Amino acid sequence: APAGDGAAQLQHRKLVVNVPSWSGAALANKAAASMHLGRLGIGPAVVADFEVELPPGSGVARRVHACEWLDGGEVLPDELQNPAQMAELGALYSRLHKNDAGTGWFSATLASLKEDGLM
Repeated sequence: APAGDGAAQLQHRKLVVNVPSWSGAALANKAAASMHLGRLGIGPAVVADFEVELPPGSGVARRVHACEWLDGGEVLPDELQNPAQMAELGALYSRLHKNDAGTGWFSATLASLKEDGLM
């Protein structure tokens, strides 16, 4: 729409869209964690989470997860090789899993993770 005509301007949002390779309890846990952290404002907001047949005609339903893009840094491959940074990341994951802020997101998936031999 031309500027100044009163029409709403479209705003393009950057998103991160992924089709996770996890399945079962691991996938449920990852999705629940992402949604929980987005609601708390610690992570990006989840704008869509749904299943779709991928590739089309395959008969295989895959989960699609879309989050808002957060400006800032990225984790570089070299950083994943740094033991100190990996220890820091592990400690963060531990704190997030131990304190689900009363929402129960982790405890809701814990039994399935144990059942699948993932915990």
